[in-house]
Amino acid sequence: GQVVNVDPASVVVDGNHHVTEMTLNDLSVGIDQISTDIESRSTYMQFGGEYRNGGLRVEFVANHGEGTYSRNDMRSSISGLYGSATMKVLPSGLWSYELPDTFDQDDPSTFVVLRPATSNLAAVVESIDAPARPAYTIAQQPLTTPSFAVTYQPRMQENSETTYKVDLTYDFDEKIPFITRFKVGASNRKNELDYWGPGGYTVKAAVGTYGQPGYEAPIVVPTLNLRGSFRGCEPTATSTLSCNYGYVANTALSSRLTGVDTFTPDQLRELISGILVEPDSQFFNGYEGAEGLTSWKGLDIRKLWSQLGAAQNANYDCIKVCMGSDGKMYNQPVTHTEEKVNALYYMVEFEQDLPFNMLFNGNLGLRMVETDVLGSGLMTFNSIRKTSSYDPANPNAAGGTVTYSVSRQTTFEKKTRDWLPSYNFNLWVVPDEVVVRYYTARTIARPPINRLMPA
Repeated sequence: GQVVNVDPASVVVDGNHHVTEMTLNDLSVGIDQISTDIESRSTYMQFGGEYRNGGLRVEFVANHGEGTYSRNDMRSSISGLYGSATMKVLPSGLWSYELPDTFDQDDPSTFVVLRPATSNLAAVVESIDAPARPAYTIAQQPLTTPSFAVTYQPRMQENSETTYKVDLTYDFDEKIPFITRFKVGASNRKNELDYWGPGGYTVKAAVGTYGQPGYEAPIVVPTLNLRGSFRGCEPTATSTLSCNYGYVANTALSSRLTGVDTFTPDQLRELISGILVEPDSQFFNGYEGAEGLTSWKGLDIRKLWSQLGAAQNANYDCIKVCMGSDGKMYNQPVTHTEEKVNALYYMVEFEQDLPFNMLFNGNLGLRMVETDVLGSGLMTFNSIRKTSSYDPANPNAAGGTVTYSVSRQTTFEKKTRDWLPSYNFNLWVVPDEVVVRYYTARTIARPPINRLMPA
């Protein structure tokens, strides 16, 4: 058979026909790195008290806590061709590689390679998301490097919890027969959770056809899920398409917070040279039989982003409230969950001596739990209406209907009440040694608040 990019004359096999060495051609190196920044803060306050008077005891506790969590991921990758490499099997079974002497990881020219266009650019008709552009032939286009991707994705969460609890206990201390203690109490707990992702949505969809009478532009809030790029560019003697050096934002309404950064070849080489960093660990470090394996360089992602035009939007400024395409401010989609739990309970403890030195004791009680759950998320409502061109025989024909879309925060709420009895009876046949016990109770297991968000 045939294999791709392998020099057949370089293949070495052992006595069992296992390949132990080969040379690969037309190879490329790619560096892909993510930088994650996480910040978490929390505050907590608690106070309470206790009152005693004879057999009476009253306890009170109140708590309040708040927390914030934010995270953003910056990512980029660069790649370039370096030629051939020879791979050999080490005695340990691992593969080692020998790179050509001409390859230098520190040389940014590996990644900055100008190439001519390979196809004509078709003309673009003007739309709400893009301006008109004429067609360009290959000769009319400048030399460019590959476009290297940069991405940014933020998220944020805020939560709070407030609880109150009061318990009243009265110890009868043999003042009445059978009943030894009575307890009653109440509690209240409120949890709130708000979560914001990269956001972005269409507040109101476009109506009609762009450029035609009656057209209504959409209202779009941009996303913070930034997907941009940077590249090198150099004009030629015949090129008429401008390199547009510097930062050019996207014209699409939903992605206008990001765009393309274009550099001269020298500027791009200087940029890449400044963001290449040594690895902070050795590949297979300490692994017996893997000595001498080198590690690839990494990228200083934060330094890279600081030199790009889209960095002005790589923050949390637009994660809660952002300007729409109509110039007005709109709330970004937020997933809000709120849970309120009120509970009341009572419990009676009893004890009774029986013949033959036996003892009967235990307790019984009842708890009432009332839960009010509220969840909200973004809902898009579509209304499809017939036009004067509607054909009942062909209802899906173009122009027969028009769709209106509106996105709004939608809230759902549910309240439940549960009664939870419990019984515990103990017959001590031999006090403190042999017991016959009966216990039954009803419980509820509610999901955590972060599982109550609408999907």
